[in-house]
Amino acid sequence: MKKSGFTLIELLIVVAIIGIIAAIAIPNFLRAQTRTKVAKTHNDFRTLKIALESYHVDNNAYPIDYNAWFPEGGTNDYDTWVALTTPITYLSSVFYAPWLAKNFHHNPYDKNKEVYIYGGGPPVPGDTRLENMDRLNRAVNIYYTIQCAGPDQDADYLWNPEDALALLDRRIAYLFLIYDPTNGTVSSGDLLATNKGVYQ
Repeated sequence: MKKSGFTLIELLIVVAIIGIIAAIAIPNFLRAQTRTKVAKTHNDFRTLKIALESYHVDNNAYPIDYNAWFPEGGTNDYDTWVALTTPITYLSSVFYAPWLAKNFHHNPYDKNKEVYIYGGGPPVPGDTRLENMDRLNRAVNIYYTIQCAGPDQDADYLWNPEDALALLDRRIAYLFLIYDPTNGTVSSGDLLATNKGVYQ
């Protein structure tokens, strides 16, 4: 009586087919994950911008940048966002960025969660550098920035308004700072929003 079963050739063919399907599906899955995280970030930006503008309406100024005002306390952008949750609830909670930057970290309370980076508010009194940056900010109508590392998890943050001004002019030298969604998971650059809009 002949035994039924699979031959080695049949098994190899099945394994090869599964391998081909996986090779096609996994990159598409990774790209879909990236697109989802980018969409989440843009939604977060919109919510954060509404909170910042609401704060501005009530206080006639944007929130202070804790990172600039209290540098001796370490990187504490988390505290900037906490200030918008209490006592008046401009935000229901602190928002976390979908990517954990490898080269910078701005949440001293949890090393496994990255917060969005905020730059803005009034300059630190007596800090000439920040006062000059604030004057330039106002000259180009950029009053704050919100950023996070992109899919490459390499933070290319804009540290001064000269960078933001160059982006507005779309100067080629600065385009690497902004995530390019046409390049999927291999694109470099950060996701950025200012009071003038979301850059993509």
